[in-house]
Amino acid sequence: MPHETIQIVLIEDNPGDARLIIEMLRDTSIRHTTSHSETLADGLASLQQGKADFILLDLGLPDSHQLQGLELIVDRYPGLPVVVLTGLNSEEIGFSALKKGAQDFLNKDEINPAILQKTINYSIERQRLKSALHDATTHLQESENRLRQVIEKNSDGILIINHSGLVRFINPAAETLLGRSQEEILGLPFGFDLKDTNLTELRIPRRNGLEIICELRLVNTEWLAEQVTLVSLRDVTAQRRLEMQLRYAQKMESVGNLTRGVAHDFNNILAAIIGYGSVLEMKTIDQPLLQGPVQQILAAADRASALTKALLSFSRNQPGQMQKRDLLEMIQRVSQLIPAMLGQNISFSTRLTEPPLDVEIDAAQIEQVLFNLTSNARKAMKNGGALTLTVDRHELSAEFRKTNGFGRPGHYARIALTDTGEGIDEKTREMIFEPFFSTRETGDGTGLGLAISYGIVKQHHGYILCRSAPGNGSTFEILLPICP
Repeated sequence: MPHETIQIVLIEDNPGDARLIIEMLRDTSIRHTTSHSETLADGLASLQQGKADFILLDLGLPDSHQLQGLELIVDRYPGLPVVVLTGLNSEEIGFSALKKGAQDFLNKDEINPAILQKTINYSIERQRLKSALHDATTHLQESENRLRQVIEKNSDGILIINHSGLVRFINPAAETLLGRSQEEILGLPFGFDLKDTNLTELRIPRRNGLEIICELRLVNTEWLAEQVTLVSLRDVTAQRRLEMQLRYAQKMESVGNLTRGVAHDFNNILAAIIGYGSVLEMKTIDQPLLQGPVQQILAAADRASALTKALLSFSRNQPGQMQKRDLLEMIQRVSQLIPAMLGQNISFSTRLTEPPLDVEIDAAQIEQVLFNLTSNARKAMKNGGALTLTVDRHELSAEFRKTNGFGRPGHYARIALTDTGEGIDEKTREMIFEPFFSTRETGDGTGLGLAISYGIVKQHHGYILCRSAPGNGSTFEILLPICP
């Protein structure tokens, strides 16, 4: 029972019923004051003028029909508890009053002080609980709305995952990051084990076939009265690839310095071998038994000299003969030589754009790159297959730089060699341009072919990329800047 004094407004047109109810109120232990109005209009005026804590409302007022008065009071004073007074056998209208917002109803013929006190106390308490619940719900909704606004405006991709692993919410940044809309993601499994405490990054495949690297952060929280995990994803693909490029450049510089020193020293030794070998060849011209071994020595020295040139090219210390040329003219000439390198069980086709396609290149070095790639493609198609050489124009966009972590936007000539071979797994693909790395058996190549190709393309201010997957063949793309 409330300890403070409450102000009760009684709206009752029957003077006898009004006096009886006022007397019953005096017989209760409720501390109260009572004001009485005989019409709805007077009652509303009383409510407007003074403070009211509780309303007793007769439904049979002369200026109100049945529930009209109740509806008006509930609409104007939604926080006030209202108990309606009905006549005998009026339970149906009493229940209708409850649906319209009344806290309770009392049959005037059955009222006594105890019932009246209990009804007033319960009605006030229920209204307080209802108001408290409404305030709490409103506060919760406001908090949820503020949280939703923060999440939706966040530049990081944010998803909310429930305890079953289903996506309950995704913000616009996450839609852009994943390349999928809300309709395609909501209600579906997230697809990653969030209980793995060592999980700090995710590699997420996108619809276009590319993969992005996302930094992962997890927060366990409550959302809409449910325990959930808030997943924050930040695209660090460009950052990771820049880090990889930096590590690779540092490694290449170190290996290049070592290679350059070895190549120069080895070249000096070869010069002596070739010089003395040539003298020996002239001295033994009339000695057939010695001519064969001497020529073998000179042939081995020539192969070693070619390897030295390759090492110098790899170390980027070999200057190129750069000239402005139509790339398509050079490609057409090289295309005539490629079928002989592939053998009879590998078909070869070309797809060339319309000329001209002017680039500044060292034709011999670009030819070497194409021959290296062709040789690798042949080894990847031991049981036969097809190799396609495509040359076209390509505009390198800002999206390319964001995805790959490198690249200067502009117009490029693209050379693509696509084979139907065994393909390359991701781990190998990340290492194929490293010097002396090879998946071939010992003695089958030096592991310098792709490293040299990388160095040559880099020297031409271009880019070389590999797209491949086990069982799906490989595509090597070379991008060379088009002359303005």
